[in-house]
Amino acid sequence: MIRECKFLCYIHEAYVATITLDQPPANHLDIRTLQELDDVLSMLRADSELKGLVVTGHGRIFCAGFDVSDHRAECMERMPELFGSVVQRLLDFECPVVAAVNGPALGAGCELALTSDVILASAEAEFGQPEIRLAKKAALAGLDLPFSRSLKVARKHYLDEFFGLDDAREGLSAFLDRRAPV
Repeated sequence: MIRECKFLCYIHEAYVATITLDQPPANHLDIRTLQELDDVLSMLRADSELKGLVVTGHGRIFCAGFDVSDHRAECMERMPELFGSVVQRLLDFECPVVAAVNGPALGAGCELALTSDVILASAEAEFGQPEIRLAKKAALAGLDLPFSRSLKVARKHYLDEFFGLDDAREGLSAFLDRRAPV
């Protein structure tokens, strides 16, 4: 099934959905793209048969981050709110989320990739937070995503799937609890 979108390409085949950021040339995230991405992710969360989600970029760039033209006063509340919603939706998926990074993943694009369970990076992939050079802080999502995401995945796979014995579950749970993000 292919869903018509203006800023994304969305395909759902055989239990796997693929979302392709399609805002050439840099696949920037502007408010319209974030809204469309949020809507598609919301729809996919309701699909109980979904077994995997792939997020990628069209062309030679995965995602060059936020569109600077949306850095206007009237957008400054909506942009982080929408990005936060997209990040939370991706983190809440029960199925594996894969970022197929086909080129540069910069700023919010890097953070988008970090929300996945697995990053498959091509030889052309680059990751970075260039806004730091402009004395801007990275969006909130990137501050502890890798660690908190890893704990969530480890807890799910090891406690819920691999360990059947209560003693093993209790020991690993205590280990993970002492290493939670601050």
